Amino acid sequence: MSKRNTMNELFTTPKILFIIFIGFGICILATNMVRQLSWETTTGVVLEVKERIKNKNQFYPVVEFKTETGENVQVEIKQSSNRFFYRKGDNIPIIYPNKKFKKAKINSKGWTYGFPFLFIVLGLIGFLFPSSVWHKS
Repeated sequence: MSKRNTMNELFTTPKILFIIFIGFGICILATNMVRQLSWETTTGVVLEVKERIKNKNQFYPVVEFKTETGENVQVEIKQSSNRFFYRKGDNIPIIYPNKKFKKAKINSKGWTYGFPFLFIVLGLIGFLFPSSVWHKS
């Protein structure tokens, strides 16, 4: 097989899409890891769970937590979940940029590592399939 045919087989349209999937997953993972290293972490208490008016069946917690300076802050976390994932009084891990409390997020291992790895693994699986799977001969 010539080098040209090998390159054509390597960079077919489906394979390029899977490379994009892998790249997207790596970018999300890198962003999340920088966030883990540079943002403040603490534990918050769920005060209530609100429903988003625009999108039914999306709920987000209102959380109170103490900052690194000892200040109590209440924040509506913008990450949605199902109705029963968080309940009033639950303790949840929080991560936020220094002095930007309104940008607080739930410090979830699933979103931090699982979500990006899903893209990376799906991209690798698709990329490693033989080209014959993607093209009719």
